[in-house]
Amino acid sequence: MTKNNNTAPIPKASIVTQEPTMDLALLAWSKSKPICEKNGTANYGSYSTLEDVIKCVDKAAAYGLTFVQENNFERDPHGNLDEFIITRMIHAATSTERVGRTLVKIKGAAIDNPQQMGSGITYAKRYGLQAMFGLASDDDGNLAAGDQSANNSVSSRKGKAIPKVSQSPNPFQ
Repeated sequence: MTKNNNTAPIPKASIVTQEPTMDLALLAWSKSKPICEKNGTANYGSYSTLEDVIKCVDKAAAYGLTFVQENNFERDPHGNLDEFIITRMIHAATSTERVGRTLVKIKGAAIDNPQQMGSGITYAKRYGLQAMFGLASDDDGNLAAGDQSANNSVSSRKGKAIPKVSQSPNPFQ
């Protein structure tokens, strides 16, 4: 246990496996079949909130994996300021990092709306984490556009019922 200056002892995280490389740690975590809860609701169905994704990804710590995210700004070739979310996956045993960027793109009148910007940042963080850790993402873009087939459990082709696969098979199994 580790002791903090002003609080009770903090239990050490239980490590399920100490893999020698980031790839092997990600493979071991992936085999645990992580699935994010879906506590967000919208007119097109439920989705994983940023908090749901963080809660899911935090379980990767048992395999020696963690993450950090930060905002970054760059000027495009036309001088416009673009915002990116930088997501870093870190392997504790080797200090290896894997880095990804997700563009936060807000256009038109919404660019001066802090609430719209905050929504864009949250969206970029959520999808950046899901992409980095190989988590299935909700097809909320198609659902929001009115394509309810992405949310159905069964789709049909030429009158025959075909079970819908909710996510692609895991190549690590």
